[in-house]
Amino acid sequence: MLDSAQKNIFEKIQKENRKHNVFIVTGVAGSGKTTLISELSKNKGNFDEVIVSSLTGKACQVLKNKGVADARTIQSFLYGRPRFNIKLNKKGKLKKISQAHLTLGQAHYELQNFEEAKKQFRMAARDKDKKIKKTANSWIKYTENEESRAKNLELRRNYIKQS
Repeated sequence: MLDSAQKNIFEKIQKENRKHNVFIVTGVAGSGKTTLISELSKNKGNFDEVIVSSLTGKACQVLKNKGVADARTIQSFLYGRPRFNIKLNKKGKLKKISQAHLTLGQAHYELQNFEEAKKQFRMAARDKDKKIKKTANSWIKYTENEESRAKNLELRRNYIKQS
C-alpha cells in the first residue's frame, strides 16, 4: 500500500510520455523506496518494460522479497550474471590462492557474514602482489563500514519499533 508521498511519485512517473526513460529512486532507509519500486514494476503504465537494478545483491533480494522477481545488480546488467573463476594448474593447485580468498570474502560480504568476509580479505591481503593487497585492504575497510552501517540501521529500526 502506497502512502500519499509514494502515490504522488508513482503518478508522476506514470504520466511521463517517454521523455525520460530512466528513473532513479533514492532515499534513506525506511523511506519506502522498495514499496514504490515494487508497485512500479507491477503496474508498468505507459512503459513496455520496467527494469529494476541495485548496487548490491542484498538490496536485490529485498526487492525480490517484495515481488520484484527480475531485480538484478547493476554489475549483472553490465557484465552478465556473476561467475566464479578460479584457474587451476595441471597439478590441481590454485595459481593465486589470494584470488580465491577475495572471491570468498565478496561472497560472505553479500551474505552479510561480515566477520568471515573480513577474515577472507585479511588472508588475501597477505599476498605479495601489491594490487591484490591493495584490493583486499580496500574490501576490509568497505566491509567494516558496511558492518557499522548495518548495525546502526538495526538499532534505528529497533528504536522505531519501540516508539
